Amino acid sequence: MPSIQIRYDELNLAHLCLISLQTRLPAGTLTWKDDFELDGKRVIVEARGDPEYGVPYGIDVDLNALAMNLFIEQGCPEHNTLTITPYALIRRLRLPDSGASYQALRQSLLRLSGTTFVIEGWVDLDGGSVVETSFRLIERVTRQRRALQEEVGQSFSSSSTLKITLPAEIANNIRAQHLKPLDLDFMLSLDNSLTRGLFRTLDAELQTGKSIFEINLVEWGRRCRLMDLRPDRIRRTLDPAHQELVERRYLKSTEYIGRGQTQRVRYEVTAQRPDHPLTTEQLTLVGRLKNVGVSDGQAQRFVRGNRDAATRVALAEAVVAATTQFKKSRGALAWDVLTDTEGRYQAPLGPQKAVAAFPKPRGHTSVHPALLELPVASIATIHVMAQVCLSKPELQRLIQALEQGQLDVTAIQRHLMVAVARSEGKSYLESVLKTL
Repeated sequence: MPSIQIRYDELNLAHLCLISLQTRLPAGTLTWKDDFELDGKRVIVEARGDPEYGVPYGIDVDLNALAMNLFIEQGCPEHNTLTITPYALIRRLRLPDSGASYQALRQSLLRLSGTTFVIEGWVDLDGGSVVETSFRLIERVTRQRRALQEEVGQSFSSSSTLKITLPAEIANNIRAQHLKPLDLDFMLSLDNSLTRGLFRTLDAELQTGKSIFEINLVEWGRRCRLMDLRPDRIRRTLDPAHQELVERRYLKSTEYIGRGQTQRVRYEVTAQRPDHPLTTEQLTLVGRLKNVGVSDGQAQRFVRGNRDAATRVALAEAVVAATTQFKKSRGALAWDVLTDTEGRYQAPLGPQKAVAAFPKPRGHTSVHPALLELPVASIATIHVMAQVCLSKPELQRLIQALEQGQLDVTAIQRHLMVAVARSEGKSYLESVLKTL
């Protein structure tokens, strides 16, 4: 499998989405303003575009992300200026070596260096504060022409050298590691600039490890800097990007909930794309699943597709180990436990209660007699399931509350098993801890 080279995105830029995701903007689009809440704080953003070239959009998303990573690659120069040829830039942007590409690059640089952003709520990690500031995404672009015959006003050529200066606000935050990982290779491999921009914005929202992101559709359209905020137009604009991200297996699903101005869009992201190599921890989980009879292909797909795979694998191992009679095979039982979304299985506590474990039939509310023989709820069982969802201090708080009788052990275990089956174990336990 190909190795994945880690690239980065500055956290403010990743969340604020300063560049419109649209592939085209109406003529004369020179300004926009937005006021929203981010991580519990109010943010106000205003764009004031160049009178001739307008505000950034489309391919500018790619160039902005690439410029920051080139700055990192070149050692974060003290003068905040990176050096590169136009030819190298279009190659890194995966554009064809053509006059149209050089012209598109020139216009993109002019939009990025000609638009001023006024931001109230910028996190200045270097200064350790939240500030109001104004800057351009590219402070300055200088083109050095090597060939004497190259006339002023001509498009970029391979004989030029570009010096691109980032603003201090961005450069200093990069040096201070105010960054998130960004799979820039995957982003640039996507077919459309709208898809690439949506991937970058979604990836920022889902960077904490959560698998689901839901937001009001009109608010999301505004965050994506779409000009027409009618719900039907937002859907029509975003749907091709949704389809590509599902086909490329970044998104598991996209769903619209409700109607009109109040409708919401709900994204569910896959745990890991199939082109990413398995980590050491994931390879260990695959081996454990193969030991209980799950095929290698099934095991790999499950581990890639589930953020709580460790919890599910432990439950499958426990159920298989406590079972003496199998309806089909060990592997079939293990797979049924892994893919159960109804919380039909409990983790036995020891070998003294080895029983045949069969799930309740779908559509029935009664529990299969075999399941009734499984051990009753216990703090130890909850500990096994919760330890992969919580930090050590959080886990300690939970166990202490259970031991002191502040929480109902049976109810917690039952709800936790259902939540884990739905990949919502972490959010459920966090809600429990908030009640303490």
